[in-house]
Amino acid sequence: MQPENIPRLGIKAGIIICLGLIAYFLFMRFFNLIQHTELRGLNFLILTTGIILTFRYVHKKLNWKMEYLGGFALACLTSAVSTVLFAVFIYFYFYLMDPQALEELRNSSPLLGSTITPYTAAAAVIAEGISSGIVISFCYMQYFQDRFKQQ
Repeated sequence: MQPENIPRLGIKAGIIICLGLIAYFLFMRFFNLIQHTELRGLNFLILTTGIILTFRYVHKKLNWKMEYLGGFALACLTSAVSTVLFAVFIYFYFYLMDPQALEELRNSSPLLGSTITPYTAAAAVIAEGISSGIVISFCYMQYFQDRFKQQ
């Protein structure tokens, strides 16, 4: 794979990460854990794992010597794709599939309370996911930039 095709890989990886986020969300909903906001921290771990596996694939399978900005852009693209797609899912889930779940969140959320709508839930997912993705991308590239240059 040529470096020009790396953005396509970021989109594919973002879709796979999004599927993982959706599966985790549905798992939480099935076991009625959706009101426990601290469990959303696992979304960060899912996103981190997806980005790290994407870099491992690029580095080991494609043997592409990644530069700092290229790697940072790939990680940001991957996290943006996964987060935006997951936010779209959250919007339609709360709006069409399970409005009752949103009502349960309204009753159990002390900060947002009655202001939670499908739109604000999706917007919160985007804000949380994009900021997490940028932090993950920055930390990963800081930590591994020398390793990419050596090989």
